[in-house]
Amino acid sequence: MSDFVGKSLNTISRHVRKAEENDIIFPPQLRLIMTKQAIEYMYFVKVSDPVDCYPFLKESGAFYVCLSSGFYNLMFMSYTPVDITHLSQYRDTFLSGKRSDYMVPMVPRQTFEKAYEKINAKLKIEPEPSLLSLDLPKGIPWSEDVWFLYHVLKYNFRLKYTPIIKRYHISVSSFYDRLDKIKQQTNVYIPFYPLGQMQYTIFHLLIKSRFHEFLVDCFSEFPASSLHCRVKDFLFSRVSISKWTERTSFLKLLSSMQHLGIIEDYETSLPFESDSFHPGSPCPAPSP
Repeated sequence: MSDFVGKSLNTISRHVRKAEENDIIFPPQLRLIMTKQAIEYMYFVKVSDPVDCYPFLKESGAFYVCLSSGFYNLMFMSYTPVDITHLSQYRDTFLSGKRSDYMVPMVPRQTFEKAYEKINAKLKIEPEPSLLSLDLPKGIPWSEDVWFLYHVLKYNFRLKYTPIIKRYHISVSSFYDRLDKIKQQTNVYIPFYPLGQMQYTIFHLLIKSRFHEFLVDCFSEFPASSLHCRVKDFLFSRVSISKWTERTSFLKLLSSMQHLGIIEDYETSLPFESDSFHPGSPCPAPSP
């Protein structure tokens, strides 16, 4: 990075620290590449009291839980199927299933006004149908040691390695061998919010559509981090909209896409609290 921007390493480190302190960028995070060896399940459900479900979800192997307001009020993720229909708090399941690989577009350097202008221009051209793939390649077997280290590094891939090696009594050669295997089976995700995360409204969208890639391409025009994946025939999109722009502009955009037939149906929710559990689940068994 120092050579790329033409600044000293100390200068870059100082700017990175300042950006992290202001929630402009977050440490690089690891996300699994979906294979037959490692699968993540996503659930979007309605319950009477999401907080009451936490203990059961944690015991059942969920590794991520998100509370939201909207059509569904609880989203959680796990490495194995989880059944919550027997809980007294359970009301309904809107969607559940295996996720595809994440698509994380590069954040463009432009205003939201320019983003809407570009998206509206794209809407004048009829897109080709394009669903995100749910195919699972064979992948590489996960050992318990590699699986454990993945969870140590998952939410901060920039952690210093020496303390990890000492804390968990890992030899240097073994550590880097595990690290290489992790890199082969994950993608790196760096959340980026140019105005600071608190200056954005985060939308969670579940969109029924035949035009997944086109929708991702449109949402990628917004100048803040977005994340997308497929669950069954729905596109899940996490989209960040500046609080300094009209929220109605984004809702009108979704309505226009539905009117044009690009979106068949959709639901929105506003996430307001999330938690992750470590390690969430034991090492996945080898695929048959």
